[in-house]
Amino acid sequence: MKKDKRKEERLKEENIASLTYISDDSRLDRDNTFPALTQDVSSRGVNCVCAHFFPEGSMLQIKLTLSKSRKIVKLKGQVRWIRDVQDGEVFEMGIEFVETIPQKTLVLMEHIFGKEKPKGKV
Repeated sequence: MKKDKRKEERLKEENIASLTYISDDSRLDRDNTFPALTQDVSSRGVNCVCAHFFPEGSMLQIKLTLSKSRKIVKLKGQVRWIRDVQDGEVFEMGIEFVETIPQKTLVLMEHIFGKEKPKGKV
């Protein structure tokens, strides 16, 4: 059995997400926002599928609507790997969160470990 090298607990679930490219001058490029679905999520990153190709190293704003808690979390992340899973039409990617705002990380951890808090935006 292959051992998972990840350091963080991952929750396998589909969450609705949107991925927005962050330009070189750190501004959001709202014309480059694409829908995505997560396959798993942790407090350090997310694995998702999207119909748009983002090169490794791309900086993104990730907006997650967490399915269990119904909370919305916005985080910045960097594409660490990407692969074509459907002939150039769908891509799977690993995105590592690059900001560690405690409140946002706490919301993710509560979601992953099943702690319910009042619904809202973070």
